[in-house]
Amino acid sequence: MMIKTNEKETYSPETLKHLHEVQLMMLKDFIELCEKYDITYFMDGGSLLGCIRHEGFIPWDDDIDIILFREDYEKFLNHSSELRTKYDIINSENYKSYCRLYTKLSLKGTRNYDFFERNTDFIFGINIDIFAFDNVPNGKINRKLFKIRYEIFKKILFLYEITTCDVYISKNKERIGHLIRALFKLININNKTLKKMGNKLITKSINTDSDYVFNLSSSYNFDAFNKNIFKKSKQMKFETIHVNIPSGFDEYLNQIYGNYMEIPPKDKQVNHGFEKIDFGEYWYLKKK
Repeated sequence: MMIKTNEKETYSPETLKHLHEVQLMMLKDFIELCEKYDITYFMDGGSLLGCIRHEGFIPWDDDIDIILFREDYEKFLNHSSELRTKYDIINSENYKSYCRLYTKLSLKGTRNYDFFERNTDFIFGINIDIFAFDNVPNGKINRKLFKIRYEIFKKILFLYEITTCDVYISKNKERIGHLIRALFKLININNKTLKKMGNKLITKSINTDSDYVFNLSSSYNFDAFNKNIFKKSKQMKFETIHVNIPSGFDEYLNQIYGNYMEIPPKDKQVNHGFEKIDFGEYWYLKKK
């Protein structure tokens, strides 16, 4: 299948506004469960930035990012069955062909059409991303060795997903993709082996006594964040509700984005640009 992945879809203002309303409903459900079981979470990435800079969504953003320390992340998963009447819990434990190290809370009866779903056993509804912080070694040498393992896993996972979905932007890349897929088959790189690699990375992190953490599912370059940034949480306004953010949000956002209060130029205001969004039964929320 040939696609133009460099060309982002644009949403109508009405569609993006309604998407935000549905995601805000989902965020409320997530927070309600966390408060019920004393689970600490933080807004993360663009959602944290939006909270600080816009008191809600970044105007052009189309997702929500949440992060928890590993212990709270596992606690959330242990109680996530209470959400299953309304949501699918998409992660590597629940779906054979999902190998990423984070969870998607996916709203049943809706669709986010994404090429990443091709040739898999899962379907994305409108979803929010739930990440985990894991320990990284204190020492520079051990951290560098850990980074190498992480980068190898990240690159293999990326290539595996692309070749499994069999979606390319040119004929040359398609030929290369088919060669890589054949090589993976030859050396037994598959869902099972990738999950083992990811779990080993997490297990090694859990057993590491460290002052630093990192999101092993992050799209950012590998970096270590001091745990003191997240020692305390505080409440901030996000649209019509209040959410948890880390007390050290300024240090965290500066480390990720640099001058995060500066609005980027129009050509940098990008999002996932899903090909199509189906609101299903939730189309009516904007009318309430």
